[in-house]
Amino acid sequence: MLPEIGKVDRATFDRVIFPRLGKADSSVLIGPMHGVDAAVVELPGGEVMVIAEDPTFGMPVLMPHFGWAIVHICASDVAVLGVKPRYMTICLMLPPGTEDAVLEKIWGKYTRNAKNWASLSLVVIPESTLE
Repeated sequence: MLPEIGKVDRATFDRVIFPRLGKADSSVLIGPMHGVDAAVVELPGGEVMVIAEDPTFGMPVLMPHFGWAIVHICASDVAVLGVKPRYMTICLMLPPGTEDAVLEKIWGKYTRNAKNWASLSLVVIPESTLE
């Protein structure tokens, strides 16, 4: 049985997800692993790119600092692999009916904190709310 919230356990990951990762690719140097939110891919010319993705959702206690937390949580997943974060993608999940003012406040803190990283570029891919 899957957990009510959060990541699947290692046994479920190994049984369901890991055997079905699609076509193997030798340019994937560090690929999917249980509990790891980052990967390393070799690019043409021998350079590498570290990629990380975290679903981000605000808990009431975190909401005043949510924009700050998004930047630092996501950037740390790249930094722990020894690479300075340069680009960022996020998966921002807000409940249906969230007021525009809440998103504006979160996004304002997010962009201010992202700009504090000397070379961090924001990559925005909007998604529709699933209902």
